[in-house]
Amino acid sequence: KSLFAAEAAYAESIFRSALGDGQACINALRRSLKYAPGYAPAILALGTAEYQLGHRAKGRSLLFSLLDLPYDTKDIFEIIDKAGDFLIQSRRYVDGLDLYRRAASRFSKVAVFHQGVGCCAGHNGLHTEAVRASRAALVLDPGNQRLVNDLGWCLFEAGWLEEASAVLKKA
Repeated sequence: KSLFAAEAAYAESIFRSALGDGQACINALRRSLKYAPGYAPAILALGTAEYQLGHRAKGRSLLFSLLDLPYDTKDIFEIIDKAGDFLIQSRRYVDGLDLYRRAASRFSKVAVFHQGVGCCAGHNGLHTEAVRASRAALVLDPGNQRLVNDLGWCLFEAGWLEEASAVLKKA
């Protein structure tokens, strides 16, 4: 029953957002989390809303709480990656790097988390870490052309031009 109520409140938040009623949207998200505190879609939505409202600490706390959810939480990898994507798109690279580092540590076999570390590390000028993370992502998903491209750009930004050229030719 509580999951159904959480999903209903979450659906209401989407409807309220579509109507342009931000406060009602946020209220619905908060209700959703009262019904089911671990409901990942509502955590993601409310966390991003808090960031957008300038409440960094609240937003960060919510987004990072996704990392504490059980491994079998529905769509947990995709939802954590969406949180990271939001931070990247918002140019919050320090928070994004922290989120992706923690995600890659907890879920070490998920390539997209290493890819996120690579992206955020590069934006933070940590090129060696970016290359290392991009290599780790590619080991986990060797056929992924996007990861090959990402590694090439990380190598380029690190100043390793010969290797970057060879990798980018593969991409």
